[in-house]
Amino acid sequence: MKKILIITILVLSLSTFIFGQIPKKFEIVKKPKSPKKALIMSAIVPGAGQFYSKSKIAGIVYGALEITGLTSAILLKQSGEDGKIEYKKYADGHWNVNYFLEGYTGNPKTHDMIIIVDGNRYSVRDDWNSLSNAYNKHENNVTAVKDYHFYENIGKYKQFQDGWIDFGDSTGYETLYRSSPYQSKYSDMRYDTNQLLKSSSYVVSAIMFNHIVSAIDAMVRTRKYNDGNSVSFNMNAVPLVYDDNGAILNFEFRF
Repeated sequence: MKKILIITILVLSLSTFIFGQIPKKFEIVKKPKSPKKALIMSAIVPGAGQFYSKSKIAGIVYGALEITGLTSAILLKQSGEDGKIEYKKYADGHWNVNYFLEGYTGNPKTHDMIIIVDGNRYSVRDDWNSLSNAYNKHENNVTAVKDYHFYENIGKYKQFQDGWIDFGDSTGYETLYRSSPYQSKYSDMRYDTNQLLKSSSYVVSAIMFNHIVSAIDAMVRTRKYNDGNSVSFNMNAVPLVYDDNGAILNFEFRF
């Protein structure tokens, strides 16, 4: 912009010197930046649109929030996934399907679990009688389907308390939600893991919000940048008058 201003002044000065033109007003306007482009830039990479509109501090802030958010989300997610591995490993070593089938009476039938006996699938809730009969014949060929509901139910509901290997030794331990020390520890492990995963999802939501706010802010800042960056100046050229000091040129600038 400075180069344009200097060149324009020199050209006008030369023109005035040669032709002695009458005063005129000239306006120089910087090429405006695109608010739409700024919005898109910050929607993709928070802070990019702010740098585009020459708002460097705001760009650094939004960029730092993005980096912090991404780092936190990744660490929380990884910690949650590690926690899932740990609580599943704990459950596999402390909850036994044979113990469950030998102690469970079929009531209540509120929640479900799929158990495979001799290659056949049975629902604890819907096929209890058939499951019980099949188990009595093939008790050495029994497995539980360890899906999401399995790991949730064994820690959450007393319906599956018989499967915890310390349940029979935990008389008097029962609380409102827990039936044995092993179940209590497992439930706490699973709760802590779920909190980490929830926190990760909350951070991801915050990251998306940062994208939206940064995009809108970049658009507004770009419009303000355009509004504050038009330059105009008046040039008053006095026709050639010579005295001992040479030609007289009078410049008036207004920004």
